Amino acid sequence: MNSKLKVVVCGSTFGQLYLKALRERKENFDIVGLLGAGSDRSKRCATEYGIPLYTNIEEIPSDVDLACIAVKTSVFGGKGTEIALEFLEKGIHVIQEHPSHPKDMEQCYRAARQKNLIYHIGNLYPYLEDVQRFIKCAKYLNKQDNLLYIDAIFSGQVSYPLIKILQLSMSNIQKLEIKEYGVSEGPFQCLQGKLGGVPICMQINNEVVPEDPNNYMHLLHRITFFYSGGHLTLEDTFGPLIWHPRMYIPINTSLNGSLNVIFPENVYQNTGYILSEANKNKTFEQILTAVWPMAIQQDLMKVYKQIVEEKIEISIGQKELLCARQWNQMTKEFGYSQVVSKQKIELITGKELGQVCERE
Repeated sequence: MNSKLKVVVCGSTFGQLYLKALRERKENFDIVGLLGAGSDRSKRCATEYGIPLYTNIEEIPSDVDLACIAVKTSVFGGKGTEIALEFLEKGIHVIQEHPSHPKDMEQCYRAARQKNLIYHIGNLYPYLEDVQRFIKCAKYLNKQDNLLYIDAIFSGQVSYPLIKILQLSMSNIQKLEIKEYGVSEGPFQCLQGKLGGVPICMQINNEVVPEDPNNYMHLLHRITFFYSGGHLTLEDTFGPLIWHPRMYIPINTSLNGSLNVIFPENVYQNTGYILSEANKNKTFEQILTAVWPMAIQQDLMKVYKQIVEEKIEISIGQKELLCARQWNQMTKEFGYSQVVSKQKIELITGKELGQVCERE
């Protein structure tokens, strides 16, 4: 196969990130079209990238190698799954943005196998640098210590990536057991149970503004793994990653009558260690225009390698199906998002708060 793939992008909202990511890998990808509904936004995107705008999948040339589908799936009332199946039927490899219902995903995987094609669920979050380091540290700690408890706080819009991050960080997520579900009057709801045998507390910001569903989240993800020796926290999806050793001062030291003593080695540890802060001082604009497209590139290259080497990694699909089933089970327990109206967001800067801290 030609080492440069012809690619069409479907959708011009999140699809803009795919267009940028693809353009920055010109040696691997050639963007040959945009499939959209014909909106002004789609027209502007097509003009920006100098590519044809298609409004019907039948118009797309047969020599396209890969379709990147950034259109809502049936879970959210969109046609993403239907479009994916049409591309697979045409013999074109597919990357489809999460989330997808497990039954839809199974259908797409079956269609891909019948044609010896790749069907891949797109997910940029595991490729973010601080997330990758969280996964790496968690895997190491899981071998060295016992994972005792998980605390995860997240927004419903990024609930699927949460399950994926947990899957990559834990020994297994084979079984999700729901023990208790709590409804709160605030913006968060709580679910407690076990995931892969490990006790877990999930707090979800399960609210949505229908006309602007990707905004007004209180946060994306905050995840803490508790071990006998301390706790590892991904403070935010964009970092930092912090390790807090567990405080332990032996009783014989505290009863010594004097603090002028030689303490055990563990007492000389820092109270916390910043292990990664890849996005320190980055703005939201930089996240949108640089960090996210770079993460998408890594996901794209994973698919690119399979296509050019003509080697489909079956295990990826099996793990993705497990992730989808756990996500589906979790979201069923939480129920539909609460519809809320647009809120005024106060602009409070770090500089402003820094000045507050310095006041006497």
